[in-house]
Amino acid sequence: MKIVCDSNILISGILFGGKPREILHLCSSGSVVNSISTDILKEVEEVLLRPKFDLNEKRVYEIIRLFRDTFKLVNPEKRLSVVTADPLSI
Repeated sequence: MKIVCDSNILISGILFGGKPREILHLCSSGSVVNSISTDILKEVEEVLLRPKFDLNEKRVYEIIRLFRDTFKLVNPEKRLSVVTADPLSI
C-alpha cells in the first residue's frame, strides 16, 4: 500500500504516539510505503525545532534523516490551490 502522511501525522507519531505512531511503524517495517516531499520534511523540521517540544537540533536532524532514509522522496509536479478560509464565513 502506498500512502502520503502529512506533517501532522509525522509529528504526532514522533511526539505523542497512538495511531500516528502505528502508521510510522508500518512504514518503517516496509508494510506500507510512505511518500514524502521536501516541503513536508521542511515543515516537520520547523515544527520539531520549536522550543515548546524541547528537542535539541541533533535529535531533530536524526528524525529528518530517518524519514529521508525510510520514506520514498517525491517531487510533486502539480501544486494544488488550497482554500485557507471558508469564503462563506468572511
